[in-house]
Amino acid sequence: ESLKARDDPYPDEGPNLFDEDRNNDRHLQYIFDVASGSAPRNTLEQRLASKIAKRIAKARERREDAKLNRAMRELSLNDHDDPMDTSNAI
Repeated sequence: ESLKARDDPYPDEGPNLFDEDRNNDRHLQYIFDVASGSAPRNTLEQRLASKIAKRIAKARERREDAKLNRAMRELSLNDHDDPMDTSNAI
């Protein structure tokens, strides 16, 4: 057993059972399965499941976009105006 493994107070013991994204994916998959099931699409349950699935997908996309925007805000691209190099102009 390595020294690092002994000193780690939080060893990796497998998947995180409290991982919200994993649970959300499972529930979202269930809703998509219901929405795309073999039952007629005009039932109330099918229509509601379809609307809910679309709204969840849009909310997830907005959340991911916001997360990306926050990460991009912290990037430094070192953008500054450099005068054009005309030393080799003809």
